[in-house]
Amino acid sequence: MAFTEQDFEAQQAQLRQLEDELSRLDAQLDAQMKAAGVSGADLAAVDTATLPPEVAKAFTQAQENAKREGEARASRCATASTATASAKIPGAGRRGAVRL
Repeated sequence: MAFTEQDFEAQQAQLRQLEDELSRLDAQLDAQMKAAGVSGADLAAVDTATLPPEVAKAFTQAQENAKREGEARASRCATASTATASAKIPGAGRRGAVRL
């Protein structure tokens, strides 16, 4: 399927709609944060000592799950790159052989 100028214009229109929606949501978030008295720095740092016990437990479990998933992805990536690194390059012939 060929990408036409009409497709491009449709994508541009959709992009503008998404930008408008994002700016609306950003303004709504800023208003809610101002009303709650929360700053951006407060969102970045979470003090687990001030959280209720059930929230702290869920937060700890979520961190552990994220860590395990990250390690699993890293190990899959490492094994995949190791397997391809040691494999012979496709189309490579024997040393000293001339390919015609």
